[in-house]
Amino acid sequence: MATFTPYTIRIRVPDAQQVSIVGDFNRWHSSAHPLVEVSPDLWERIIDLPPGKHRYAFFILDDAAGALRSRILANGSVLWVPDSPDQAPTLTPHPALALHHPDPLPTHNPTRRVA
Repeated sequence: MATFTPYTIRIRVPDAQQVSIVGDFNRWHSSAHPLVEVSPDLWERIIDLPPGKHRYAFFILDDAAGALRSRILANGSVLWVPDSPDQAPTLTPHPALALHHPDPLPTHNPTRRVA
């Protein structure tokens, strides 16, 4: 039985039209985990990750000088998810990114078990 740990992903990206987290956990698909703009230029999403090493980056669509462009930010970042959610630290692996654990919502169950 695998235990998944929820992580809140936040990143500040000025002038972005769309932000997604991509990584080996979603086969690098830019549409699998889109973030939501929670305030101007601040994007957020909660994702559940199994224990282990996860490589990730951010896929961004923005409006640069009037032309829509895509780019990758924080490519090569790595997040280690421990076997026990109680061992999960709060990390800031990139200046533009904040990963927080456990989920700050007090009513949210911090682990999900999948058979």
